[in-house]
Amino acid sequence: MNEAMLAIGIGFVTMAIPLALGARWTSAAWALEGAGAFWVGMRQARWMPRLFGLALQVVATLLYLGTLDDNFAALPFANPAFVGAILVALGWFATAWFAREKIAPGETRLARAYARGEAVIATPAFLTGFAAWWIGWLMEATRLHPAVERSLAPVPVFSTNVQILLAMLAYLVSAAAFQTIARRRDWPVAAWPARVSVGALWIGFVGQADRGGTVLSSPGCFLWIVALAVHGWMLFRSDRDGVETPGTRAVASASHVAGVWLAVVLLADMLWFGIDRAALWSTAWNEVTFLAGAVAVLAGLTLWAGPGLRGERAGRRWPLDRHALDYAWTAAVPIALGIFSGAAAIALFSSGDTAPLPFVPVLNPVDVMVALAAGVLLLWRRAVLAADIVPAGAALLASKRIWLPIAALGFVAANGAWLRTAHHLAGVAWEADTLLGNALVETGIAILWTVIALTLMVVAHRRATRSLWLAGASLLGATVVKLLVVDLYATGGGARIIAFIAVGMLMLLVGYLAPLPPKVASDDTKRGAVA
Repeated sequence: MNEAMLAIGIGFVTMAIPLALGARWTSAAWALEGAGAFWVGMRQARWMPRLFGLALQVVATLLYLGTLDDNFAALPFANPAFVGAILVALGWFATAWFAREKIAPGETRLARAYARGEAVIATPAFLTGFAAWWIGWLMEATRLHPAVERSLAPVPVFSTNVQILLAMLAYLVSAAAFQTIARRRDWPVAAWPARVSVGALWIGFVGQADRGGTVLSSPGCFLWIVALAVHGWMLFRSDRDGVETPGTRAVASASHVAGVWLAVVLLADMLWFGIDRAALWSTAWNEVTFLAGAVAVLAGLTLWAGPGLRGERAGRRWPLDRHALDYAWTAAVPIALGIFSGAAAIALFSSGDTAPLPFVPVLNPVDVMVALAAGVLLLWRRAVLAADIVPAGAALLASKRIWLPIAALGFVAANGAWLRTAHHLAGVAWEADTLLGNALVETGIAILWTVIALTLMVVAHRRATRSLWLAGASLLGATVVKLLVVDLYATGGGARIIAFIAVGMLMLLVGYLAPLPPKVASDDTKRGAVA
């Protein structure tokens, strides 16, 4: 009879709450009541109060989410939107903590069915609570101060960009706090938000960029410094204290890799900030910004993490003691592919406008950045191949086929440099039809191709490499075909004469300086000759 009367009384109190409070306060009261009912059920080892408590918390959470709207409040923190979310979160946190204890299932079929579900409720309960906790801070970051007069609109307490960064920082600080609780109270699930903190950084950056904000905007730069510091500290503690399982290792590796990619866009964003302040959006300085960020990050990875691929693991410090491969290979491969594609595109399509500085052949942002990109790619390749254990998938870097795209990039860069020079110094319009129909441009291309072919053949002769010599000879043949098919009819008399004389003289130098290297005998042939 006592238990029956208690249940009836709790039911009447539960139904009376909405009559006295608003929807948000009702959800908060029900959430706490549900957590209390779950605790009572744990103390009494009865499954029905625990089921009632869980159901009441689910209803409270849905009620709160259904009433989410703009937060109009004059006082910080002391408003229903913030307090309601925090109380809902505290109810779920309490339930997740109580659910850590294992209660013997009842004898009935329903009790046993409930026990199977309750065995896995602790993790989703905590994650639901953390989501509600973060929503509360989000509502506070986006709070609107009521207008002084009715005719005026409410005033946001923070600007849109600052709201996004405050929401990001709230997640990171909260995750760090719960990570500390997880370490001190042996509560592993409380450390889960810290393991995916890089996702909050990415969302913050994308949201800020979508609204025209930049990393260096004030006070955004200070918030970013704090956010990155908190994220790095959580990564360190996760690697140091986390339980080593395949799942946690994969999540940790993904966090480090995603952080490297975030560094590329953050650096590019900071460069774009300078571009915007200098009003250089329509120049080549803007076109090479993202490539410059990627080149800088890949160079840093190569010089810092590249040596980490060699030597004993015990001799390295965190994070290279366990993530050297993630930095030098997993994170670097997409960056290297992006650098190669970006360098080829810029070398071919950028006009190289260097305003307000004068254009200097070769020493301009496009040509310099393309050369740096090629140099960094070669430096990274060398560091990867020098590893104690070459990463899986890196066999292509060691094969001779890798030189084909590198040679193609150099060929495109050389032709692009000449086209930009003709555009700026000779006044040829930067249009495909105009460039390819200009006599000066065509003559220069013929001479350039011959010089490249001559260089390849001389190097091949000195190294006794027939394949490289044949590649130069093929380019020389293509030059001759171009002269006979294109330049002979499309260029003017003076340009045509200069092209034929220059190419002819260079071909004479080829015959004198770089004759065809002899074939290198195979090992079997050499052994037969010796016998």
